[in-house]
Amino acid sequence: MTTSKHGPDNIQPFDVGQMELWLSARLPRAQRRRVDDWLAQHPQESAYWHALQQDHRALNQLNPLKDTRHLDDYDLQPDPRQRTRIGSRLPVLPTLTAFALGCLSTALVLPFWGSTETASTASRPAFVQGAIQAHAVYSVEVRHPVEVGEQDQAHLLKWLSKRLDRPLSAPDLSALGFRLLGGRLLPAADGPAAQLMYQDAGGERITLYIASARNSQPSSFLFSEQGGISSFYWVDEHWGYSLNGRMDQGRLSQLSNQVYRALTL
Repeated sequence: MTTSKHGPDNIQPFDVGQMELWLSARLPRAQRRRVDDWLAQHPQESAYWHALQQDHRALNQLNPLKDTRHLDDYDLQPDPRQRTRIGSRLPVLPTLTAFALGCLSTALVLPFWGSTETASTASRPAFVQGAIQAHAVYSVEVRHPVEVGEQDQAHLLKWLSKRLDRPLSAPDLSALGFRLLGGRLLPAADGPAAQLMYQDAGGERITLYIASARNSQPSSFLFSEQGGISSFYWVDEHWGYSLNGRMDQGRLSQLSNQVYRALTL
C-alpha cells in the first residue's frame, strides 16, 4: 500500500504500533473509533487493513489464547538486572570464538558490507522504525511472542511468502546460539511486513524484520540505535531488512553478517 499516491489527505495518521493493536482488538475504545472513522473515509486503505484483520482472526482460531493487554502494559525499557543475569550464564570462550570467526568471515567473504556506518534517525528508511517498534512490543512477550511457532516453520514461511509476494526463508543462526521461535505478519507503510524471532539459551531475543522498501535506494550495512534497541539494516532490490536486539553493536553485527549470508549467498 502506497498512500502517497492519493495526496496528503490519504496519508495514514496512525503509526504501526497503533494499527497492530487495532488488528488485535487491543486498542482503547476512543482510539479505535478514530481509526474506524478514518478507514471509513478511505476505502482503499480500509480494504487493506481489513484483509490483515481477517488473517489475524484466522490465526486466533488456530491459537485461541487471547492477549488482553494494551500498549501501555508493555515494559519497553531494558532491565539491567536481567541483562546481568543473562550475561552471567553465557559461556565466555565459545562466545569469543564465534565472534572472532564472524569477524573473519565478514572481512573475507562480504565486500558488500564495507565499513559500518551509523545512520541518524532522520536519514534511516521508514521500515527501520517499524522494525524497532515491532521488536520493542513483541520481544518482551512471554506467552505470545509469535503468531506461528517454529514447530510450524513450513507453514509460517509459506504464509509469509504469500502475503509479502516473495519467497522467504528463516536463516539458521544455531551456530551462533540462537534458535527460531517463530514469526508473525505485521502492517507496514508499503504493504505487509514479516518478523522472525530468535532466542538464545539465556533468553536474549533478536528479530529479523523484512518489508518493502520501494522508495529507498539500495544501501550497504548501516547501524541505528533507539531506546536501547540496536539495529543493523540494509536495502537490497527494494526490500528492507533489519536485525534488531538489545545487545552491543559487535555481537549484533556478527549475527547480521550470518543473516545476510544466509539470505543472499
